[in-house]
Amino acid sequence: MHLPGLFKEIDGLESSGVSCKGRIVVSDRAHLLFDFHQEVDGLREEELSKSFIGTTKRGIGPCYSSKVTRNGMRVCDLRHMDTFPEKLEDLLSDAASRFKDFNYGPEMLKEEVEKYKRYAERLEPFIADTVHVMHEAISQKKKILVEGGQATMLDIDFGTYPFVTSSSPSAGGICTGLGIPPRVVGDLIGVVSSFFSLKIKFFLTMKIFLCKSAFRGIGVNLSVFLLLFIEVYPAPGFPSF
Repeated sequence: MHLPGLFKEIDGLESSGVSCKGRIVVSDRAHLLFDFHQEVDGLREEELSKSFIGTTKRGIGPCYSSKVTRNGMRVCDLRHMDTFPEKLEDLLSDAASRFKDFNYGPEMLKEEVEKYKRYAERLEPFIADTVHVMHEAISQKKKILVEGGQATMLDIDFGTYPFVTSSSPSAGGICTGLGIPPRVVGDLIGVVSSFFSLKIKFFLTMKIFLCKSAFRGIGVNLSVFLLLFIEVYPAPGFPSF
């Protein structure tokens, strides 16, 4: 959860006359994505050089890394500002030890803590135990619509690894992400795309472009090569250049 981004979206909605009060609920278990996670994301991509993943550099991967390493910070930590600075310092020092180009000092830590004190006050009305919220809705037989961001082929376990996201956007994510038991999951609607990885999208685009180029009398040999290459090596398992 990147709080500056969340508040920007809320401000945009409310400036258009759409009230968010009582309509947005934020889990107290949600992990906090800090601005430094985004910086680390970029440093990681630079480090990978030609083998880069193609991340959006929004800090999602490093935030999940903090979660799995078990030193991540969650929304519930905003309710304990007495321990917040110490936990944040641990995160920042960990990033600094990993990336030599990432530097931070006491002033940066102080600024971040002050900023998140303000964020905590603003976010408080939205925070809830969302597992309880979900189960209350289930017990009242309310209809629940769950949208899975991205797609199955970007699933961290079942996608075109390593060119995947950091979470489980497949149907299983309904249970692990929301705390909903499998027995109450109803209809699942799948949407099929014409491509299912960033690399395939790129090469299919090149395939179409070079086919058009061939008809104009240029790039014929390269067109044929790419056409054959794509047919011989379909995803998943698409080779990395």
